[in-house]
Amino acid sequence: MKNNKLNAEASPVNDKWIFVLLYPVMAISIVHIGNDNSLSKLLTIPSYYSDLLLAFGCTFSVGLYFKWFFNRINQKFDWGNQFKQRLFHQAIWGIAIPTVFIICIELIYLSLIHVDLNESSIFYLELPLVALFCALINLIYFILYYRKHNLDILTTLDDTRSKVDKDYFIAKSGAQAVKIPKSKISYFIVQGKVTFLATTEGKKYVYDFPLKELASSVSPNDFFQLNRQILANRNSILKYHQTPTRRLEIELSPASNQKVFLAKTKASEFAEWLAHK
Repeated sequence: MKNNKLNAEASPVNDKWIFVLLYPVMAISIVHIGNDNSLSKLLTIPSYYSDLLLAFGCTFSVGLYFKWFFNRINQKFDWGNQFKQRLFHQAIWGIAIPTVFIICIELIYLSLIHVDLNESSIFYLELPLVALFCALINLIYFILYYRKHNLDILTTLDDTRSKVDKDYFIAKSGAQAVKIPKSKISYFIVQGKVTFLATTEGKKYVYDFPLKELASSVSPNDFFQLNRQILANRNSILKYHQTPTRRLEIELSPASNQKVFLAKTKASEFAEWLAHK
């Protein structure tokens, strides 16, 4: 599913620090954790160097795979509608498959240097340790790409807000950016200090931008600020009537969960605006 994606083809996240700092630490840890020999003793054992070479080779080769995999999965799966599919693929292709690959490589290596697998710690030490490291890398990449996704949303929102009388608005639904045509917008409403965009279909999306500034960025022919809480599209106004206090009570579509009043000082301006497009 490729719709509703935001900058999916953009450059990947900055993961250089993982290769420079994290992968070397992981490779060395794989060799040293569970080893009872001191470092001075290990330096005299020839297999220590081949163990290090294998650990670094596996770690960085899988690291390159992770770099490709997470860039690919970020392009393929939408953060909003396909979140569960993303997590499922991460569990299989981001944790299980790399873990099995590394363990298989180590099994081949141990057989080549004639190590008895029954006496090896590969299944009760290296296996859970490799799985833990793969899960950690998955978590880090998940955070990096999720952060990038949110930054992309904010950038897109800033870009669209700078356009006067734009044809569409970018609102938020959870972690997902939604492109909404101006013709589908009923009104903007402030509730709990958060601005929401209400559509003609009765849906609400977060459009967290001050209503005063928003009013100056839309066409005055199409939108009217009824009060401090609502900026309404003329097509959303069903009817209005005067109250005993000479304020106007406005009926909107879709209906608001609170009564909408227009100050009597703006009544004539509103009536004239509504009558002339």
